[in-house]
Amino acid sequence: SQLFLSQSILSLHSTGSTEEPNVPNRYSFQSISIEDNSILEVRNSSMLSASLCTVGGPKGSDPAFVRVLGGRTTLSTDNLQIHPTGIFHGSGYRSGKGPGFGSNKYDGGSFGGLGGDGEAPLKVALGETSYDSLRRPIFSGSGGAINGAASCKAVDAANEVDCSSGGAAFHLTATKTLLLDGTIDVSG
Repeated sequence: SQLFLSQSILSLHSTGSTEEPNVPNRYSFQSISIEDNSILEVRNSSMLSASLCTVGGPKGSDPAFVRVLGGRTTLSTDNLQIHPTGIFHGSGYRSGKGPGFGSNKYDGGSFGGLGGDGEAPLKVALGETSYDSLRRPIFSGSGGAINGAASCKAVDAANEVDCSSGGAAFHLTATKTLLLDGTIDVSG
């Protein structure tokens, strides 16, 4: 099967599948092509595979996005082409969520550990333990907080302070070719 998106949005959810018999959260395609203001959302620990995956187009064309939202997501492909207008974007836990979210004033989001501490001398959370591996994370990063609040905008709406999400746990495998002229940013 082939997946082609042009000026559209497709969300792949954890209860869906293209596998027979139905194996939740697994999607397989011969080819995936995302272009012209399209968004492919991959949610909650999905496994996506294709022989060819193409995202975006040449400079001057409209952007195309692959969004990784929550959970560990795996993309396995033989050939991956991320053109200049192709953008992989990912985030983990939202602000104030996750096992390592900040509880002090102005704590930042993180990978699988406790984020930065805005009140610490070096702006880092010293002496804290992580809940995941630095080199091969499985879990998404936790979101930031202000004074331990789950919603930073509720704490400081006048200044429109926005806490960041944690980073996504995104595993990418391209077994034959990788063309990267676009953007991969899963920092939250």
